[in-house]
This record gives sequence, structure tokens and C-alpha cells, in this order.
Amino acid sequence: FNSKTGVSSWEKPDELKTPEERANNTPWKEYRTPEGKPYWHNAVSGKSVWEEPPELAAARAAAAAPPVPAKEPALKPQEKRKRDFMQMLKENGVTAFMKWEEAARNMNQDERFLAVPTSGERRRLFAEFTDRLKKEAREAERVKIAEAKKNYKELLDGWKNRRPGALFREL
Repeated sequence: FNSKTGVSSWEKPDELKTPEERANNTPWKEYRTPEGKPYWHNAVSGKSVWEEPPELAAARAAAAAPPVPAKEPALKPQEKRKRDFMQMLKENGVTAFMKWEEAARNMNQDERFLAVPTSGERRRLFAEFTDRLKKEAREAERVKIAEAKKNYKELLDGWKNRRPGALFREL
């Protein structure tokens, strides 16, 4: 289930498939009986057979062939990944006191989440982000209190009847 799109799927995501499963582009899937004997089922035609279908055997043979080296996509530079991850946290409304598990559950389908290669690095960036939010909140509170004190002092300085020992009702 994808919480952002609201779509539920019974298909295994490509990221979780084995290389052999990814190579199988036929409608045939291998299953095993409770005794461990393999059989194959075609989901399109509804046909089941005890012998491996020739098209599936050909797909497996192609998968077993040495792969042609493909160019790996260049990873984003560390700073860009970090900036994108922080922006994603901000866009998803992560608060200073949110738990990592809650935030990760909401964002695990975002490509910026997956661009940071390790879970440990994601947690570290999350902690850095929440620490920064906490620091900003403390600073905002400090400024607010300083402003209130300044306004109160100005208010007291503006009273003409103020003198040491004066009662509040006299002011």
C-alpha cells in the first residue's frame, strides 16, 4: 500500500524481486507443492503444467547469460542529496518532536528519501533536521520573551506617576 497515492498492489515491487524474478517477463510463475515438487502456472491462461514451459526456460537462460555492463547512474553529490532530503522533510511537515518511524513511514516512497543510500544516514539527517527545528524554536521563544520584556519596560517608563514605593493602583 502506498500511503501517498492510496494505491494498493498485489504485485511485488521490482526493487524487492530477485534478478531471476525480474528476468521473467512471461506470464508463467513457478510454485511448489507441499511435498516440494515444482509446477508452473500461467496467470493469463489459467493453465498449470508439471514441465517447465519453453518460454520460461528461454527467459531463465537469458538471465543466466553474463550481463552486459550497464552504466550505473551517477549518484547525486552528497550535499545535493542532503539538501533534497532536508527539503523533503520540510515539505512533509516533519516537526521537531516527530519520531523517525512516523516520518519514515510517510516518506519511504519519495525518491529523495531513497536517494540517501543508507538507513543510518537517513536517520542522521533526520536527527540533524529535528535538532535544527528545536534550536529555531528555542531562539524564537527567546526573541519573543526579550520583546515582551522590552515592551513592558517601555510601558513602565511611560507612566508619569511612577516613583519608588508607588502602589500599582496609584499608577
